Amino acid sequence: MIIAGTMLILLMKTIFRMIAWDFDAMDLIFNISTYFVIFIVYILGEQYLGNTFINDFLVWMIGVGAVTTVILPIIAFVLAIVKGELKSNE
Repeated sequence: MIIAGTMLILLMKTIFRMIAWDFDAMDLIFNISTYFVIFIVYILGEQYLGNTFINDFLVWMIGVGAVTTVILPIIAFVLAIVKGELKSNE
């Protein structure tokens, strides 16, 4: 539940910062590193826990996390850079 809550908070933060055109590199690094933490928890859980429910839940979270904590923040970062460049050229 902590992982799901963290991902939901990161998704909301990403969306709000994307709307405000205020998404920077630190936000991108934090989101992607959170995704890698989920992946490491999955590997450790699979090796040492062996609980199929937790493994299936973490696989689902990795799939959802690929969109919410990697792809969407990369899009927001690129859009923020493009918007900043367009604003500086005016």
